[in-house]
Amino acid sequence: MVPVFLPAAPIVPHAVLDEEKEILRSEGYFHVRGLYFANAFDADKMRRREAERRVAARERLAALPACAFCFEKIGGQVAVVIAMKPVHPACAQRFDAWIAGHPSENDTRWKDVTDDTLVDFDGEMTRWGDLMVQDRKTVDMLPDGRLVGGYPL
Repeated sequence: MVPVFLPAAPIVPHAVLDEEKEILRSEGYFHVRGLYFANAFDADKMRRREAERRVAARERLAALPACAFCFEKIGGQVAVVIAMKPVHPACAQRFDAWIAGHPSENDTRWKDVTDDTLVDFDGEMTRWGDLMVQDRKTVDMLPDGRLVGGYPL
């Protein structure tokens, strides 16, 4: 006689099981999404499907990027990237309006920087135009107007 090996039952994630318990607690044994199921097997099957749907929706929502300006999830819109952070298009307009409305808080000396401006980058004097975009983000303007940047070792 040859033993019969059945395939292992699928493993149900704990999040789905917890969601099933929540559905049972809130709706009862024979109700799912407000619908009544007279057969316990059908109710169990629909409860499992509903729990899986809720968990998948929660994971999709958690995977969405958050707006760096208002901290809400960006869903159904194309994000605008400001300073390497995703932002809602409306928040980008509000940010631009805020920048334009507060010129005293912005250092106006940055407007005088050209491609030929010298920068002390990692101990070497180089031109601003020769720096890559990532390198330019590390440059700070000192109070005396000198530009100093580089990566810490």
